[in-house]
Amino acid sequence: AGVPPRRDAGREAITAARVRGALTLEDCFAAAVEAGELRAIAGEAWLQDRFRRDEASASVLPRLEARVTEFYQDPVTLGGGGSPSRFVTISDERRQVAITLTQPLFNGLREFAALRAQDRRIDARRHDLATAQRELYVEVARAFYETLAAAAETRTLEDTVRVGEERLREMRARQAQGLARRTESLLVEAQLEADRAQLTRARNRHELLRLQLGFLLGGPTDLPLADAVPDAPAPPDAAPLVAEAAARRSDLLAREA
Repeated sequence: AGVPPRRDAGREAITAARVRGALTLEDCFAAAVEAGELRAIAGEAWLQDRFRRDEASASVLPRLEARVTEFYQDPVTLGGGGSPSRFVTISDERRQVAITLTQPLFNGLREFAALRAQDRRIDARRHDLATAQRELYVEVARAFYETLAAAAETRTLEDTVRVGEERLREMRARQAQGLARRTESLLVEAQLEADRAQLTRARNRHELLRLQLGFLLGGPTDLPLADAVPDAPAPPDAAPLVAEAAARRSDLLAREA
């Protein structure tokens, strides 16, 4: 938590899910992390603060400069001693190398204070990143399990409708033989129609939840969902858990930083 996601991690998770034939919560979360805009914004802010930290480090580190100068001049021939038969050729060529080492010292310790402040800012951004990741995980988990529940409800209602249809056929056969009254057949038919209407609503809700989950994942998927998270045991006394959360919660650590 608190680090930018590896590139293409979500696509790799979806590819592995297609091989298995089902999407798990971790697969959905990996895809949502890659596709999530808020998570990407938080990760970019964290990276920018790291670059600013490098700039702040440059202000307290030594600065080495090297400068090389070469001077060339065409030869110039001059007459010497007043005699036209004597000439002097002048050619000025030289090379200069200057190396400068600058070390900022005791400038009010401003650079060192700025460096420490940038380190704190990076810590705050990292915890903000972890907070965004945790909030996204909660959102994905809610959509994932609501979709699973809607799928289970749809399957249950499909079984109910099948049982109702069998019962209605049996009741009509009994009515044809004079073993049942018409009111009993109409009562079973009314209950069957009510179950069919409930099944239609459940299918529509399941389809809507699948679309919402696909929005979080960055695109629709036709893979079935599979719950691979084991049931957690009942928590003990809540006081140690509250103390641990107060010491490790990323939003509190971000505020402190």
